[in-house]
Amino acid sequence: MTALSLRLDVYFHGLSVDNSIIQGVASELRRLTKEVHTMSQEMDSLTTEVRGLEAGVESAKAAFLALADRILSTAGDRAAATALATEVRTNADSLAAAVAAIPPVTPPPVV
Repeated sequence: MTALSLRLDVYFHGLSVDNSIIQGVASELRRLTKEVHTMSQEMDSLTTEVRGLEAGVESAKAAFLALADRILSTAGDRAAATALATEVRTNADSLAAAVAAIPPVTPPPVV
């Protein structure tokens, strides 16, 4: 988890401060601390999700580069090119089905 610190200094110069003001400030500080903690957890979650997406992008990139190499290797061989095209279509259908099966993510409510 990423640590996030928050420091808040409150000074009352020349004011007479009663206990209710101090209690109100303390209550607000507790609320802000909880909010910062929640934001930190959400940031950690987003960071993890982005890292997963980056890994997926790298995998797709590697697959496309490998496909490009295989296409080049079939130059002049019609049967090999046809077999490769069939394999690509099959893999594309499988990939489309897998992507469609991913449930949508509902973003957390904004507080």
